[in-house]
Amino acid sequence: GRVLGVVGLGRLGARVAAIGRAFGMRALAWSENLDAEHARSLGTEPVGKQELFATADVVTVHYKLSPRSAGLVGAAELSWMRP
Repeated sequence: GRVLGVVGLGRLGARVAAIGRAFGMRALAWSENLDAEHARSLGTEPVGKQELFATADVVTVHYKLSPRSAGLVGAAELSWMRP
């Protein structure tokens, strides 16, 4: 009954989502250019960034660190999570 939030639904993020689902988790997904149809085809629910952080029990981040991704997850995003 737990909720897994996957930030970055590339090859690794998709695999982590599949493992989470195998353990009975509901998998949410967000990334900057996420295609909703693709996300659903992988068994995840495409959601907004704030909804993902506010809803998920566990969040995994799968982005290569680059100038584009730096600061993608910070204090603001973490503050949206439940205690």
